[in-house]
Amino acid sequence: LAIIDFTTPSSPSLLGSSGVSPNGNCISLAWETNYVYACCESFGVRVFSVSNPSSPSEVGTLPKVGDACVDLELDAANHNLYVAESGTGGVRIIDVTTPSSPSQLGKFVPSTGYPLDISLVIPKIAFVSSIDKIGIADSSNTANPIINKQRGAIGCNSFTGIAAVSVSQVYTSTQDGKLTCFENAALDVAYQIDTGGTGTHGL
Repeated sequence: LAIIDFTTPSSPSLLGSSGVSPNGNCISLAWETNYVYACCESFGVRVFSVSNPSSPSEVGTLPKVGDACVDLELDAANHNLYVAESGTGGVRIIDVTTPSSPSQLGKFVPSTGYPLDISLVIPKIAFVSSIDKIGIADSSNTANPIINKQRGAIGCNSFTGIAAVSVSQVYTSTQDGKLTCFENAALDVAYQIDTGGTGTHGL
């Protein structure tokens, strides 16, 4: 984990850094005031205190229950962390009211595949799965989140992630360079744009 000072954008500088114990790769981060949550693949979630940016320190962990942690999103207002895991881990909702001691509230598992990417418009959770499904879940009851709708890719090849999400729409990226807009209640395709590239990825 590295903390960079961008006060002068043309000349960023390293303020502090901390290794991930044991030796994991951080593939996704979420930040809240004095804490950073790191998605570290097979090593689960690591929690760092950054109250002193020059000397960040690991203060908590959340072991994986699936094969690996693949993504995370933070609902800072409610102190909940949403963690996507491969294998049987699904999407876990974690209480981080006490960041050094995260605890699971509830979880859901896609009916097919595992979640590759998630995005939040609380209480809705948009996700794409490993076998080209897009879905919407409702976390109004954090102890028992439910999947409202899932559907397959239409007119495109292999989701790579969620590019953006709003109250009414979800935008997905694909390996064949297409950006698809889904209406997120029924997941109807609103429109699709071919970027002309070989692949698009989440923002």
